[in-house]
Amino acid sequence: MTEDKALDWRQNPFRPDLADIRLEGQVEASRFVEGTPARIAAPATPLLRRPAADAAMDSQLLHGEAVLVFERKDGWAWVQSMTDGYVGYLREGALSTSMPAPTHKVTVGQTVVLSDRDQIAAPLHSLSMGAQVSVAEPGDRFHRLATGGYVFAGHLAPVDCYEADWVAVAGRLLGLPYLWGGRGFGGIDCSGLVQLSLALCGCPVLRDTDQQSATVGQPIPLDSASWKHGDLLYTKGHVLIARSDGSVIHATGFRWSVIHELRNNAILRLYDQGRPIISARRP
Repeated sequence: MTEDKALDWRQNPFRPDLADIRLEGQVEASRFVEGTPARIAAPATPLLRRPAADAAMDSQLLHGEAVLVFERKDGWAWVQSMTDGYVGYLREGALSTSMPAPTHKVTVGQTVVLSDRDQIAAPLHSLSMGAQVSVAEPGDRFHRLATGGYVFAGHLAPVDCYEADWVAVAGRLLGLPYLWGGRGFGGIDCSGLVQLSLALCGCPVLRDTDQQSATVGQPIPLDSASWKHGDLLYTKGHVLIARSDGSVIHATGFRWSVIHELRNNAILRLYDQGRPIISARRP
């Protein structure tokens, strides 16, 4: 039997008392269960490391995203994201087992869900880039959602429609606040920016920088002369998105937002912090 420590807890639902039935024979657990499908019904919800309000937020799950639920207890649910496989805890009230499958996704930084197509009443809530919705009634200007409310048609695209330039997608989020664990709702972190931008171009990648730096696309030399538009430059715990003009886009705590700056300035600052470029990848 494989020891538990050989499996990444971020991608494998297992605890001493409970584990995914797909891991039976690989980990020790008192009980193995099959995950139950559900979707995120809230605009977004934190994915936490423990079932506690003060636990670390490792990620966010966006509206419409699918999960497998392995446990519901005391108002919390232990789940695995079907978007990137990440495992964690979220508030049980954020889940729905009756939401229809998404037909569209949000392609702008943020859109508002209106309560009426005349835009007179107060809006219901907002959704961020990457959120998934089911359109019940298409309209020339506003689509009516199966879950209620209306969204401007120009802010949505079919879920199977992908864009070509993921760097341009990332550029739509310039100025968005930096948020550790964020995936776009209220803020975003560096690897979340990469993940979300690539997803809208039909290229799913893992969540964290160490995972991405080992798996995204193909490795390329650390020689800056070989870097091209869209290449990913990884330091320990951070990632920069290269642009063809010698600049980068990244979500950074340095300015607490998604910023655009000269590549050499960013690399030198990170180097002075003891964080040189250690991996470069081409999606």
